[in-house]
Amino acid sequence: MLISPEIAELTHDGVQVQFSAKGANGQELELGTITDPNDASTFTVLATTTLTSSSFEDIEINIPTSTDSYFAVRHGQTGTYDSYYLDFSFVELPNCVKPTSLNVTGITATSADLTWISGGSGESSWEIEYGIDGFTQGTIDGTIVSATSNPYSLSSLLESADYDYYVRANCSGGEFSEWVGPFSFTTPASCLVPSMLSASNITSSSADLSWTSGGSGESSWEVEYGIDGFTQGTGTLVSPATNPQDIWFNRI
Repeated sequence: MLISPEIAELTHDGVQVQFSAKGANGQELELGTITDPNDASTFTVLATTTLTSSSFEDIEINIPTSTDSYFAVRHGQTGTYDSYYLDFSFVELPNCVKPTSLNVTGITATSADLTWISGGSGESSWEIEYGIDGFTQGTIDGTIVSATSNPYSLSSLLESADYDYYVRANCSGGEFSEWVGPFSFTTPASCLVPSMLSASNITSSSADLSWTSGGSGESSWEVEYGIDGFTQGTGTLVSPATNPQDIWFNRI
């Protein structure tokens, strides 16, 4: 266990701990505070982080006001022998702490539910800026909305499009946290392409064509067929078609 020197701010202001960690992919670090640096049983785990590569990764944790005055890091014991390289900095916790753990759920062709975890400032509203993947914040390419709920539902999105979004806390007195993001997501097409095309029961004058629905809930399709190598638009079109679709053709 790695224990910091005594940090007085932990007991009256809270601190924001920022550090870089390097180890093996999948190794865990337990982050928290400890009451007595000579007694490991007084360690309280506040968060667990899992390294996702063997390169240095930036990690940040906000520690609210505590009765403990020491910060500590404990080995996650994911292997018989793990080594870490750590570089720490401690700053006073901002009055308006930025959110964490951005995510998106319930994605449809034209909507998505944005979620995040409050930084712990007690805020009840946030600002969200979103736009097409790669947009520059603060430009006309982004759209800013005020949110009073978490999750927040975006609507009127473009289908088959890549989006980024950022969020910041709106605390009392008009104070805002830093922006956090981007978090990226993609909307699907509203009418998905079928797959697994096949033909069965083939005779000299007929065949049964079948496929797997793309999952858009459709119940009707169009089928175009012709001699091998034909140009689409010049073949025989069956509309509407069922699945499977029985086709008949003349022998030449």
